Amino acid sequence: YEMTSVTGVQTCALPILSMTFGGASMQFPSHTRESYEAAVRMGAGALGCQATFTRDGNLVCRDAPCDLAHTTNILTVPNLRARCSYSQGAGPTCCTAALSLTEYRSLDAILPSHGDKSLSTIDEYAESVQTESWRTTVYQNGACFKLMTHQEYITFALEHNLKMVPELLDADYTAISAANTPEKAAQIGRAHV
Repeated sequence: YEMTSVTGVQTCALPILSMTFGGASMQFPSHTRESYEAAVRMGAGALGCQATFTRDGNLVCRDAPCDLAHTTNILTVPNLRARCSYSQGAGPTCCTAALSLTEYRSLDAILPSHGDKSLSTIDEYAESVQTESWRTTVYQNGACFKLMTHQEYITFALEHNLKMVPELLDADYTAISAANTPEKAAQIGRAHV
């Protein structure tokens, strides 16, 4: 640890001992402010954000492009659940690129949860969903955890003087390509500098 004095006050600069993707995601839903804050308290010096696009071309932090069924409450929101596909034996697929940023932001993040894939409909599957038994829910207590955009991730990292490790997830982005004009690309580029 490096100790420095600024106007007589001792400060401690932590070395980068650890890096996290998604924050403290064993305790809090991944890519939420609470998860990132817990990771900082535990000594993370670098935060990763795996990014994917919403339908309207906004970058958001996700673990996978189509993981919303297992990491958000999308299956409890009928009009958004309708955007998911379902295959008996495989389970639901709910992709971030199917939602606008406003729709995405209306979701709550949850700890990874899965249901019974042998059921024949997405509604039956949704009724069977449970948080993985080995995960702690001690910090949940009915809390609502909001998903973060890529810009919010950058702001958080800068506010906490952390290194950033962004990663663009591999996905089929043709659905959102119409939303991306040269003007939109320039706007996104300026916002992330």
